[in-house]
Amino acid sequence: ERLPIDSHARIIQAAIWNRRVVCIQGETGCGKSSRVPQLVLASDPKCNLVVTQPRRIAAITLARRVAGELGEPLGLTVGYRISGDVCCSPQTRLAFVTT
Repeated sequence: ERLPIDSHARIIQAAIWNRRVVCIQGETGCGKSSRVPQLVLASDPKCNLVVTQPRRIAAITLARRVAGELGEPLGLTVGYRISGDVCCSPQTRLAFVTT
Protein backbone atom coordinates (compact mmCIF):
# COMPACT_ATOMS: atom_id res chain seq x y z
CA GLU A 1 0.00 0.00 0.00
CA ARG A 2 1.42 3.37 -1.02
CA LEU A 3 1.29 6.21 1.45
CA PRO A 4 1.54 9.94 0.68
CA ILE A 5 5.07 10.15 2.10
CA ASP A 6 6.35 7.50 -0.36
CA SER A 7 6.50 10.04 -3.19
CA HIS A 8 8.96 12.10 -1.13
CA ALA A 9 11.24 9.20 -0.12
CA ARG A 10 14.35 10.32 -2.02
CA ILE A 11 14.12 13.89 -0.76
CA ILE A 12 13.64 12.70 2.81
CA GLN A 13 16.52 10.24 2.57
CA ALA A 14 18.87 12.93 1.23
CA ALA A 15 17.80 15.37 3.95
CA ILE A 16 18.37 12.81 6.70
CA TRP A 17 21.90 12.04 5.54
CA ASN A 18 22.89 15.64 4.76
CA ARG A 19 21.58 17.45 7.84
CA ARG A 20 21.88 17.03 11.58
CA VAL A 21 18.21 17.77 12.23
CA VAL A 22 15.27 17.10 9.92
CA CYS A 23 11.65 17.90 10.75
CA ILE A 24 9.02 16.04 8.78
CA GLN A 25 5.50 17.37 8.90
CA GLY A 26 2.49 15.68 7.39
CA GLU A 27 -1.09 14.66 7.93
CA THR A 28 -1.98 11.81 10.26
CA GLY A 29 -1.60 8.52 8.42
CA CYS A 30 0.75 9.82 5.72
CA GLY A 31 3.58 7.47 6.76
CA LYS A 32 5.86 9.61 8.94
CA SER A 33 6.15 7.05 11.73
CA SER A 34 6.11 3.91 9.60
CA ARG A 35 7.94 4.69 6.37
CA VAL A 36 10.66 7.14 7.47
CA PRO A 37 12.22 4.61 9.90
CA GLN A 38 12.19 2.02 7.10
CA LEU A 39 14.05 4.46 4.84
CA VAL A 40 16.73 4.90 7.47
CA LEU A 41 17.04 1.15 8.12
CA ALA A 42 17.38 0.45 4.41
CA SER A 43 20.05 3.13 4.01
CA ASP A 44 22.24 2.14 6.95
CA PRO A 45 22.39 -1.52 7.99
CA LYS A 46 24.31 -0.62 11.16
CA CYS A 47 21.89 1.92 12.61
CA ASN A 48 19.45 1.39 15.43
CA LEU A 49 16.31 3.51 15.76
CA VAL A 50 13.89 4.39 18.51
CA VAL A 51 10.55 5.92 17.52
CA THR A 52 8.51 7.46 20.31
CA GLN A 53 4.73 7.33 20.38
CA PRO A 54 2.36 8.98 22.85
CA ARG A 55 0.19 5.89 23.40
CA ARG A 56 0.75 2.16 23.93
CA ILE A 57 -1.67 1.14 21.18
CA ALA A 58 0.11 3.38 18.66
CA ALA A 59 3.52 1.89 19.50
CA ILE A 60 2.27 -1.70 19.22
CA THR A 61 0.23 -1.08 16.07
CA LEU A 62 3.12 0.65 14.31
CA ALA A 63 5.57 -2.08 15.29
CA ARG A 64 3.22 -4.74 13.90
CA ARG A 65 2.62 -2.77 10.72
CA VAL A 66 6.30 -2.13 9.99
CA ALA A 67 7.32 -5.71 10.80
CA GLY A 68 4.59 -6.90 8.44
CA GLU A 69 5.71 -4.52 5.69
CA LEU A 70 9.22 -5.93 6.05
CA GLY A 71 7.82 -9.47 5.93
CA GLU A 72 9.25 -10.36 9.32
CA PRO A 73 7.81 -11.53 12.62
CA LEU A 74 7.30 -8.90 15.29
CA GLY A 75 10.27 -8.76 17.65
CA LEU A 76 12.98 -9.56 15.11
CA THR A 77 14.14 -6.40 13.28
CA VAL A 78 11.17 -4.40 14.54
CA GLY A 79 9.78 -4.46 18.06
CA TYR A 80 8.33 -2.36 20.85
CA ARG A 81 9.02 -1.44 24.48
CA ILE A 82 6.19 -0.04 26.54
CA SER A 83 6.09 0.16 30.33
CA GLY A 84 7.31 -3.33 31.14
CA ASP A 85 5.96 -4.99 27.98
CA VAL A 86 8.92 -5.75 25.72
CA CYS A 87 8.76 -7.42 22.33
CA CYS A 88 12.34 -7.10 21.11
CA SER A 89 15.34 -9.36 20.50
CA PRO A 90 19.09 -8.84 20.21
CA GLN A 91 18.47 -8.41 16.45
CA THR A 92 15.96 -5.58 16.92
CA ARG A 93 17.09 -2.43 15.12
CA LEU A 94 13.85 -0.44 15.25
CA ALA A 95 11.94 -0.10 18.51
CA PHE A 96 8.67 1.76 18.95
CA VAL A 97 8.39 3.05 22.52
CA THR A 98 5.98 5.15 24.55
CA THR A 99 6.95 8.56 25.85
